[in-house]
Parts: sequence; C-alpha cells; structure tokens
Amino acid sequence: MEASRGVEQLDGCHLYVVNTSPDDPDSAWVFEVWQTPEAHAASLQSEMAQALIKRALPLLAGPPESGQVLAPIGGLGLPPR
Repeated sequence: MEASRGVEQLDGCHLYVVNTSPDDPDSAWVFEVWQTPEAHAASLQSEMAQALIKRALPLLAGPPESGQVLAPIGGLGLPPR
C-alpha cells in the first residue's frame, strides 16, 4: 500500500490497485494502468520505487510473476484516448 501512495508522485500512472484473494490472503496482485510503457519503465527507476522493491523482495515467497500487458481503450477512471 505504501507504493500505491508513492505512485501518486509519478507522472503517467492512471490506476494502481493492490488486491488480495479472499481464498488466499497471502497472495497479492497489483493492477496498474500507465499512460505509456515508457512512463511505467521510468517509474521503476525512481528512487522511491527502487527503495520499495528492495524492501519488498525479501518478503516474497518467490520472484514476482510477469504481468499481462493490456491496451485499455477507456472506461471509468481513465482519461479519454
């Protein structure tokens, strides 16, 4: 959740939602919508993101899974294309 508050300071993030499963509360998923792939890549290089990643990795049972890349076309909470 700390990352969700920190991402507000970065340009290009439209949505950042942290999720858990009622059936597996030890699992977590993050759903992110970025203006461009470049904005997302730049966010990962920020000092804040690097510090949070460094703190989070030891808490994980395994390496993070790669996400699915989608191309949102609009909807509630997204700016018009």
